[in-house]
Amino acid sequence: MNSQPFDATVERRPRFGPWQREARAALELLALTGIAVAQPVLDIVGNDATGVFVTRDAGAAQIIIFAAIVVFAPPAVLWLIEVFVGVIVPRARAATHVVFCAALAGIITIEIVKGATGWSATAVAAVAVVAGVAAGVCISRFGAVRLFLRYLALAPFAFAVLFLVSSPVTPIVLGTPPEAANGVRVGTPSRVVMVVMDEFPLESLLDGTGHVDAARYPNFAALERGSTWYRNTTTVSPSTETAVPALLSGDHPSSALVPPVASEYPRNLFTLLGGAYRMNVHEPFTRLCPESLCERAESGSESGNGIAGMLDDATSAWTEFASPEPTPAARAVLRSELSSDEALGTGDDFVESLRPASAAQLDFVHVLLPHSPWQFLGEDQNYEPEPRPVIPGILTAELRWRDEFAAASNRQRHLLQ
Repeated sequence: MNSQPFDATVERRPRFGPWQREARAALELLALTGIAVAQPVLDIVGNDATGVFVTRDAGAAQIIIFAAIVVFAPPAVLWLIEVFVGVIVPRARAATHVVFCAALAGIITIEIVKGATGWSATAVAAVAVVAGVAAGVCISRFGAVRLFLRYLALAPFAFAVLFLVSSPVTPIVLGTPPEAANGVRVGTPSRVVMVVMDEFPLESLLDGTGHVDAARYPNFAALERGSTWYRNTTTVSPSTETAVPALLSGDHPSSALVPPVASEYPRNLFTLLGGAYRMNVHEPFTRLCPESLCERAESGSESGNGIAGMLDDATSAWTEFASPEPTPAARAVLRSELSSDEALGTGDDFVESLRPASAAQLDFVHVLLPHSPWQFLGEDQNYEPEPRPVIPGILTAELRWRDEFAAASNRQRHLLQ
């Protein structure tokens, strides 16, 4: 009987390790996921620090954990899959690693080509496939390419550091909240109530003669008759994250990227009155009242809170960015549910918080109504809310209406809301 000799070295070959091989594979994946995933995600959410972090009242620790997950979770998941494949089918381990690297190279190609050209999704995808295959061949054949990737694994650490210390997120992570102003004396302390309604243009209130439309808005008309009304007033900015701080601080916003937090606007209404007034403050979109003065009110809705919500926003934004399909030039604030049902929760919470007060008190609420998306018609008649709504009929790249019908119908939706 003929038999093949037993190869003891093959039988004893470890299915995991040695650790040098595992470390090299992990570093190569870290480098490629850092460029394909971590860098664009940190850039996108960093430039929308208000929508992703401020609205969730995220602290420094949460943001640092978020950045660590974005940098290390993708390569860790891919590496674990490689290890699992190697345990089940040892011969497929190397091929799995090359496939992952090629796919990541293709994603990087999509992100670069889509941003630099106006090509169709099909053309972008075709270039990405070619680039991914070429990258896989180079990685499998040339040690110098693999060595380069291992050195490139330093890049994701740099992306995380820059995100934390040199981006719009930095004031949230490293900023020092101010204290109440010293020496403020109020001669006749009176209760102060301030209500900020978002995206509520003056023109929507008027009846065509310069007065509040009493038929459409009877309560606003009654308020007009008994109040001092500044009928030519307007905000200094079209964006919530800069308009509201301007209202509360009296300062012109320096940049739309500056997050609306107390450390960036230390001289504001809350710090001015904080030493003499009790604070009843509801800020769903800003954090200008420092925690030393304001106890954070619980939101009427818990959807989208915490690190899980941040990661959900990041995943959605990256999926859109890494797709070969064109990315809209204008994008809404990521945590868009704040402008729908949660806005009603904020208003309800504020009304329920109003109580008789014997001492001077500031009652402040910023409610994201009638802010778009315009979905409220009345009880049991609302449009179906969308997770990330887009205003129908608007050309997002140009920020103008597609036609007269779109403008007129959306004006009606705005007035109904």
